[in-house]
This record gives sequence, C-alpha cells and structure tokens, in this order.
Amino acid sequence: MKKGDVSQIFVYITAIIVFGVVFLFGYRAINHFLDESDKVGFITFKTDLEKAVRTIKNDFESAIVYSAERPLRIPSKYTTLCFVDFTGHDVLSPCPSELSSVACDTWKTYSRWEDTTSNVFTVPDGPVQIKVTPIKLFANGQQVSHLCVQTRGRVDVRMVGKGSYTLVSVS
Repeated sequence: MKKGDVSQIFVYITAIIVFGVVFLFGYRAINHFLDESDKVGFITFKTDLEKAVRTIKNDFESAIVYSAERPLRIPSKYTTLCFVDFTGHDVLSPCPSELSSVACDTWKTYSRWEDTTSNVFTVPDGPVQIKVTPIKLFANGQQVSHLCVQTRGRVDVRMVGKGSYTLVSVS
C-alpha cells in the first residue's frame, strides 16, 4: 500500500463523516420547521374558530355554514374535532367514548363552562387549549352534550347565533 492510498482513505472517511453530520442537522431542521408549521396552522384554526363562535353568538338567529365552499381549515393531522357543552353537565356521568383522554379529564372535572379551561378538543390533542364562548350542540334533531366531527382538513359545521350562546350542529 502506498502512502497516497492511506491518505485517500482518510479523505473518504472525513467526507462521509461531514456528509453524515450535514444530513443529520438538515433532517432535524426540516422536522423542526414542519412541527412549527403544524403549530402555526393549529393556532390559526383556534383563532378562526374562537372568532367565528364569538362573532355569530351576538347576531341573533344569524347562521354561518362552514363547508367545502367556505372552509374552516384545520391541519390534516387532526382527524376529529369535538365540542362539549358544559351547561348542566354532571361530572359523574360516564365519559363518551368519542372523546380523547384530555377531553374526558375535563368532562370528569368541570361541571360549568365558566370553570373549564377548554370546551373544544381535537384528536390527536392539539398544542394549545381551545375555549369558545358558551355553546349548545344539536345533532339528530335533539340537543346533545357533545358533538364530534370528522375533519379531513376542514371542519364542516353550522353555527347559529342565539344571543347568549352559539348553537353548533353538523352541516
């Protein structure tokens, strides 16, 4: 083996190490940007939802429908959105199976909207809590204590202002 051959091996090893380090840091940076992008998307959704519920609440009998034509966008990693009405809620009642573990903890802990820290939940759980103004939920022709909607990147719901609360139903 010649002297030049040995030094060439070290050049290859150094190049492989440098490439590996650059690749590793690049991969981590891209993952960080994607995570931050998801957080920004979720916070934008949270702000849009809170604003929509708050705005329509005071506009008595006025309705807004979110659908494909007028979407309320949510990042696609969130598959389900659940609204919970804490009006007259009994903390001893069993937690509905559709709710996430965080939603069930809230269900079992708080009996009033004023006391709760959130009343809208996502599956999987979002990075921040969502609490909208008082809501009542309507499904299958009757008032319900919770309403879960499959999202597919957008939330399809109907909101009707009732003055002191917003009526939310599946559109």
